[in-house]
Amino acid sequence: MAILGIRQRRRLTIVLAVTFAAYLLFRSGRQCHEYDTVLDVDTAEAVKHISDIKLQLTKREKDLGIREAKLLRIEKQLRRTYPGEAKSVMREIEADIPTIYMITPTHTRMVQKAELTRISNTLLHVPRLHWIVIEDSESRTPLVKNFLAHSGLSYTHLNVLTPKMYKLGEKDPNWLKPRGVLQRNLGLKWLRDSLNTETHRGVVYFADDDNTYDLRLFDERLGDFFYAFHF
Repeated sequence: MAILGIRQRRRLTIVLAVTFAAYLLFRSGRQCHEYDTVLDVDTAEAVKHISDIKLQLTKREKDLGIREAKLLRIEKQLRRTYPGEAKSVMREIEADIPTIYMITPTHTRMVQKAELTRISNTLLHVPRLHWIVIEDSESRTPLVKNFLAHSGLSYTHLNVLTPKMYKLGEKDPNWLKPRGVLQRNLGLKWLRDSLNTETHRGVVYFADDDNTYDLRLFDERLGDFFYAFHF
């Protein structure tokens, strides 16, 4: 076999290198295509699974709505037909419901009383609820004291002042410093000091006074969500 010259060997080396590189690119592209195919299949299955869950939740919500409407009709009929007995039954049912302890920090401002009034009007419709209102102040203010006294709610009125170094400045964004932390902690301390947490059935919910709440939220006290806060 004739010995190849230097130029021929170089050309052959280049050809082999280009061929090998092309082969590697082909293999890499094929593997990527196979991976993309598997990924597309997994994504499609996940999307289908999520859609199935949404359909199940929608169906359950519809069923619960129908059952709730039936129960309300039965309750109204019982109240009309047997008013005395209906009150007794409702008291027994409410006695077995865990108490909701709602912890609400509040601070002095122009709309404070208006916002407390709005949330209290909702809470009046919730059975077995105790409202723990904690003012961010050196002492309990007459405004909140008088408001709670005439609210018709079961309540506890506390206060603790947030140090100036932890308060937001006029130009500070809301996320810069925590708000209502000392007040919420004081509410939790009151619960630990005032109740026997080994035997008392209750749930804790943190509610800001500038929010609005749907009554259906409080029905969840009998479900898994509120029992996550069972103390």
